[in-house]
Amino acid sequence: MRKACLLVVLLLLSGCVTFGQLERGLDYMMGESESVAFNVLGYPSGKQEFGSDTVYYWFINNSGVVFVPQTSTTYGSVGTTSFYDTTSYSQAVPVNYSCQIKLIADSHGVLTRWEYNGNIGGCKSYIKRVNSYYKENNL
Repeated sequence: MRKACLLVVLLLLSGCVTFGQLERGLDYMMGESESVAFNVLGYPSGKQEFGSDTVYYWFINNSGVVFVPQTSTTYGSVGTTSFYDTTSYSQAVPVNYSCQIKLIADSHGVLTRWEYNGNIGGCKSYIKRVNSYYKENNL
């Protein structure tokens, strides 16, 4: 039950973004200049050279706390009279939001491949950016 509540809360916090939107937007950038990626995602966190390819990567890692509502029931008795009552409270649950996107450009600076790893909470800002780019250019 606790995990189900946490999942619901995380989904509500993530808004209406999906990994499908991220994949569609990244696919749409393939064949474009690396400068398109910089305009869409911002400057990368870093880059690496592998032969004639350049791998650009964007990385986010944030920790936080989500408060999950909980209910507990207390049973007892006073003398011969039994009673019960419920108490509602919020439990702090630590969460980690992370996302890494890698875009590979060939020797001419043309984007050829991509990959990503992370969760919706971490990738949300990137998903919104590539989804906006896709919608603006695919009318």
